[in-house]
Amino acid sequence: MMMACDKLFPIFVVLFYFTFITGVYSSGNMFHNSGADHSEETLFSGALGNVVFAEESWVKGRTDPSGGISEKCMKLLDSFSNSTSDFLTCILNYSRPLHYCEKCVSEFVDVLNTYAAICSDGENGTTCQDELLRADNVQVILLAYDFVETVWDKSTCHNCYNSSVNKNGTTEYKPTEETLLMLDEIDEVQKCFQDFAEDTADNATVCDVCKKLYSNANKYYNMLDEEGKLCSDLKDSMNYTRRMWSKKFKCTVAQRNDLVIYGMAVAVGFFPVILYVGAFVYGKLQEKKCKSTRQRATGSSRQRVILSESVNPESES
Repeated sequence: MMMACDKLFPIFVVLFYFTFITGVYSSGNMFHNSGADHSEETLFSGALGNVVFAEESWVKGRTDPSGGISEKCMKLLDSFSNSTSDFLTCILNYSRPLHYCEKCVSEFVDVLNTYAAICSDGENGTTCQDELLRADNVQVILLAYDFVETVWDKSTCHNCYNSSVNKNGTTEYKPTEETLLMLDEIDEVQKCFQDFAEDTADNATVCDVCKKLYSNANKYYNMLDEEGKLCSDLKDSMNYTRRMWSKKFKCTVAQRNDLVIYGMAVAVGFFPVILYVGAFVYGKLQEKKCKSTRQRATGSSRQRVILSESVNPESES
């Protein structure tokens, strides 16, 4: 009987262990499933979850939604809102490739005009500036206007335009001659690139044919850069042209800075030779000078000996 129990004991241990593990696994699945169901009901479901907003009618208590703003100023606010929205949409649409200095100037001018209308004097000494700009501590309208000006100024779009006031007092923006010429130079290079297939193996042909056009555009761009007459549109277009030239077609053009570097390298390489030749010539001159000095000294001493002998003729007796 004792031996039979000893034989059955390992079997009971195995069955107990198997039953325990199965129960733990089932409980884990149960908790896991309940947790998953709970996570689906939460506001954020993972990193890509949606944000849920429960809309409430929390503005019912307002008896005057306009906030005491006059009808005239509300119309100006609507105009400013629309012009600012149009400008933001425009710069986003032309942000890549960057062409909003060219394409969004009308929207920028509309923002300036509507903001100027808000700040202009109104009737009876009251202005929409008082009602709209200074009515709250956040000053959202000012923040929006500062954003528009920041984008335009940071992109140096004003460098590509000449502004002038006409007879009606309206400010007009016209592209500068330098801007139009720079765009023409870039377009000529791009047209030259388009004459060759993108996967062409004969890059040397591209480099030879387009070399003069690219060099002229690059030189004119560098000149405008030194004079501070570039806007972001021109910079982006030229950078794209340079990437095409160097990375796609593997072309190179020796620029003025490169020639200066090469000249300095040659000068440094010849400097030891020049120094050696100079030292050699200087040594020869010094040797010749010392030789002539010794010869003069020897001649003078001989003359003194002869003169001494002639003065004392009895010294021999």
